[in-house]
Amino acid sequence: MTVTPSTEQTRRPEGEVLATASSIGTAAGIVPGTVSFVALGAFGTTPGSWPFVLSAAALIILTGGGLLVARKSRRDHSDAAAPVDSRRSRPRRSRSQDAEPLEHKG
Repeated sequence: MTVTPSTEQTRRPEGEVLATASSIGTAAGIVPGTVSFVALGAFGTTPGSWPFVLSAAALIILTGGGLLVARKSRRDHSDAAAPVDSRRSRPRRSRSQDAEPLEHKG
């Protein structure tokens, strides 16, 4: 007899990440940079050699790729942060901006 978990048992709260997925993602992100830094240090005494050039190119590509991903991620989050009024297709104003200024009666 095979027991399968119900949908309620497999559902996770939004934003929760499995520890194994987190570990694999961390390793995949850290290992390439670490290898390229170690190779750069190991072959640093011979700057013209192909291992040095390859490790320097890998480091430049990884850094540039990281900057591009960070820029795209920041842009995506800033677009999502500003609610858009569908009638005007521009960010909504807060209630304090919509309120008329009070006139002083004196």
